[in-house]
Parts: sequence; C-alpha cells; structure tokens
Amino acid sequence: MERLKGAFLDASPARVHLTDFYERPLKQHSHSASSRDVQIYSKVLDLPTPVIICLSALLHHLIDFELEHVLLLTKGFTPFSQIGHMVLSGTTLKALEIFETEDGSGGAKGALMWVLDHTVTKFGGRLLRRWVSKPLVDVDMLRERIGAVEEVIEFTKEEKLPIVKMRGLLCQLPDLEKSLARIHYTQCPLSDLIATLFAFHKIATTFPTTSVASQFTSSLLKDIFSAPSTIRGLVERYLSLLDQEACTKNTKRDIFTLTEDETVMTDARKEGS
Repeated sequence: MERLKGAFLDASPARVHLTDFYERPLKQHSHSASSRDVQIYSKVLDLPTPVIICLSALLHHLIDFELEHVLLLTKGFTPFSQIGHMVLSGTTLKALEIFETEDGSGGAKGALMWVLDHTVTKFGGRLLRRWVSKPLVDVDMLRERIGAVEEVIEFTKEEKLPIVKMRGLLCQLPDLEKSLARIHYTQCPLSDLIATLFAFHKIATTFPTTSVASQFTSSLLKDIFSAPSTIRGLVERYLSLLDQEACTKNTKRDIFTLTEDETVMTDARKEGS
C-alpha cells in the first residue's frame, strides 16, 4: 500500500488546488471555451467538501504519472444515489465466490462465473463479468435486461435468422473492445486498425438495414440490431482512404490511397527529382 505524503490538504487549499487545475483549460482557450467547459468547472467545485479533498489528493497522485488529464472526463462523476447497480468490494466478491473459489486453490472452477460463462468473444466475457460483479438495483433497467436475455433465448431455441447470423458473426470477430481502446489512446498498430475496420464492415454488411430490428420487442435488441446499418457509410469511407496491404504490413509511409490527381502529382515530383 502506498501512502501519499502531503496529498491530503485541508478543505480550502484542496479547493484552490482543484480550481487552478480546472481553470487552466478555460484560461488557455478563453476564446473557444464552451458552455460544457464551464459546466465541468462548476460541477467539480459544487462537490461536497470531503470529495473535494479526496479529488485533490487523487490529482496530486496522478500528476506524478502525467495522467491528470483523466480528471477532466467528469462524465464519470456520478453520485452513489444515482448508480443503477450494486458496488461490491473485492472482499465481497471473493467471499461470495463469484470469480474464484475459497478452497485455497484460487481457481475459477466451481465459482459462479465458471458456471455462467459460455461467451464466445473476449469482449462478451468482459461484459458478462461486469454484469455479474455489478448486479443491477434499478428495477426498470433490470426488467429491460431480463426481457432482452429472454428474447435471445427464445430466438435461439427457434433458430430465428437474426440470432443465428449474429452468433456466427461474433465467432469471427477480433477483440473489438480492446482494439477501440487502443485506437482511442493512439496505441493501435496499423494492422489492428485495418482489421478493426474490416470487422465493422463485416458487421454492417451482415445487417445492412434496420428492418431486422423490427422482429424484436426488446428495446435493447432493437437498438443493437439497428446500429450496424448506420455505420456502413463511415466505415467504407475510412477503408477507401487506407491501403490495405500497407496497413497489414505496418508500412506507415504508404498507408493512404492516392486519388488520380494525387497520383499524377506524385509521379511529377518523382520525374522532377
């Protein structure tokens, strides 16, 4: 356990510490500061005093690792009273043998997740893990999820086409959740980028229209099955800009395809050099 020396300030210095941090973007971009930036600033400073002190200590700790920018993502600041799921500690999860047994072996066999997990994708496994470790307490959300799961089970038993196609599709996909995270943090190799785009293209072409969504009564499933058709144009546009062979080989110099005009200009430059 690491103890942060001098990180926990009194209420007033802690508020000043946070004020300086959240005012900096406003001062640096005063001409382009949006109402959203001002809302972020106001939202943080309206937090209860104990939270202000803890947030200041967290900022102090993150600065050492140059990760303080994550605290600008205040979308994740949610009061416990508004959280729709239970917050279970690691000790509780262990005592309930959710992910591993307490027989001393520390293995997963015999634990609840070992019984429940029949997922075929890594991102599906992670989603199930989140569901199990954060049980819903919001009645409406719980009914919505149960309705979706029951409808999937019904469609699976009857071998209805949308679910059959979706099951076949999922088995062919790479770990899209991890790939999207790498792309977001600019840590994605070109080969993974092109593979991710082709995976989304496969999804979009498997469900090219929103009509398939009308077969479901669950609003969750309607949203899921209507989404693929909305991304096809964007995915195809990105694919048209990238050279598949260069991306697969991680050749950064040649990743973009050239239009006819750009090709003529490139040839002219080569001839003149």
